[in-house]
Amino acid sequence: MFTADAFRALVQSYEFEEERRRAEGRKAALELHGQRIRELAERRLTDTDWRAKLHGAQRSAAQGLKEFMLIRFPSRLCSDSGRAINAPDSSWPNTLRGEPADVFHRWRHELQPHGFRLAAQIVDFPDGVPGDAALFLLWSA
Repeated sequence: MFTADAFRALVQSYEFEEERRRAEGRKAALELHGQRIRELAERRLTDTDWRAKLHGAQRSAAQGLKEFMLIRFPSRLCSDSGRAINAPDSSWPNTLRGEPADVFHRWRHELQPHGFRLAAQIVDFPDGVPGDAALFLLWSA
């Protein structure tokens, strides 16, 4: 026999199962994101990658632009999850890890002495939380 209580129980069972699947999906996504952060923290900047970034910046200048995004990375790659960059706090370079830290050091030693500046910025805020950060090379006066 069909009853409204039986149908409500089916709906409740379905909703419970859907929530369980969503929770498993969120957990898997967090684990994958954590793995990606660990991999990015270990990645190093190669000379070839650095030259490619500089050529990209040079092409941007030739097109009349005054800045170039050298690297975009998850803010969770920073030791403080991007808080110092977002603040902004002058100690933000100390929070960088992996390839972004290498980019900063190459800029400091190779480009800063020649008048280039570097800016760090959180470039997106999914769900109101700092998402990706980026380092921008600047050459305007």
